[in-house]
Amino acid sequence: MTYFDIFLRFALISICWLVMVKIKVKLHGGIREIAGKSDIEVDFEEKKVDLYVVLQKISRMFGQHFRGQFFDVNGEYTAAFIIAINGLDIRRLKGLKTEVSSGDIISIVPPAAGG
Repeated sequence: MTYFDIFLRFALISICWLVMVKIKVKLHGGIREIAGKSDIEVDFEEKKVDLYVVLQKISRMFGQHFRGQFFDVNGEYTAAFIIAINGLDIRRLKGLKTEVSSGDIISIVPPAAGG
């Protein structure tokens, strides 16, 4: 292996690292209890990632009970969580199709229940 090969591999690895999307997810209420964490960092190698993909990935990370809070058996989103990206409610954006960028903070808050 030549020095050029080593340089080329290092350059490619550096470029891939630069295009990686890193997102912070903040969990609140009961969903935090199910996950056992309040903050999660999620990495993606894709350049463009939407909120649906983020929810799918964190659902796989925390198992079926966590996944069941968001999706039905067909993978359709069924939850009524309040979700915000950088403080903006996704209902005012593009919903689950809202693209997220590296450095974004997603907050997931369960609906309040009363009686």
